[in-house]
Amino acid sequence: MKAASHLWTLFRLHAFANPWMWILPLALSAQAIFGVNHFYGSIWSVFIFFNQALWMPLVVAAMIFLPEFFMGGGWMISRTQQQGATFGADFLLTRAVDRVSIFRCRGLLFWSTILMAVVVWVAAASFRPEISLQLSSRDSETKKAAYYLDHIPGSFVEKTAPNGNVTINAPMGNIQIKVLMAMVMILVASVWVIVLPLIARLPHRKGIYWGLFAVGVGLFPTLTIKIGEAMEPCLVFGLAHLPTIVIASIAVAIAGEWFAEKQLAKLEFM
Repeated sequence: MKAASHLWTLFRLHAFANPWMWILPLALSAQAIFGVNHFYGSIWSVFIFFNQALWMPLVVAAMIFLPEFFMGGGWMISRTQQQGATFGADFLLTRAVDRVSIFRCRGLLFWSTILMAVVVWVAAASFRPEISLQLSSRDSETKKAAYYLDHIPGSFVEKTAPNGNVTINAPMGNIQIKVLMAMVMILVASVWVIVLPLIARLPHRKGIYWGLFAVGVGLFPTLTIKIGEAMEPCLVFGLAHLPTIVIASIAVAIAGEWFAEKQLAKLEFM
């Protein structure tokens, strides 16, 4: 009970020390607005704008887990400087606070921000749960009809037009898509949680960190558009095996958090 109270005290300290961190979940939640449509030409087109959101957890992770290492002195506005001083590990680690508890608390805060965003995604999709895939015979897209019907749970042929166009309806398609997006986000966030303590020991860690972010933001959207259609089988596989993907994502997140706690507790802050 005392340990839980101790963790809650640390959590409150971190949560209010830097108000700017709560803007990032709001930015991530904007994905709930994009992509919640009714008509699509294919599954891969649903994810075109999603890739840009995958880089946001890198900023969130650095701001919460290791602001002392990656964010520099400008990560707080002036009136929160004193609060930020008590948020910093160099202060906390001189107050007989268990190292693992500090980073467990920061992990709890990080995953709270990620989960807040993905819950908004799924909640927004619940207001428009179904999707229709309009497959054109002119572009030979109708060949995918059987493939989609076999792999998208609950899907059925809504209509077949005289010109050969096929419309497939998935009554829970938008919810399934947003759940899959949420799991991909959790997996990517887990990768960033693992990467940060690894590069934190390197001499040019800030350059590596911001280089990763800049390259990802600049290159990844273009790359996704180029190879997006080739990635469609992976997306459809995810929809077909959604419960397994959910369990696997949660397992990876737990393992990543455990790894980060152990590695971060070994870092020298002073």
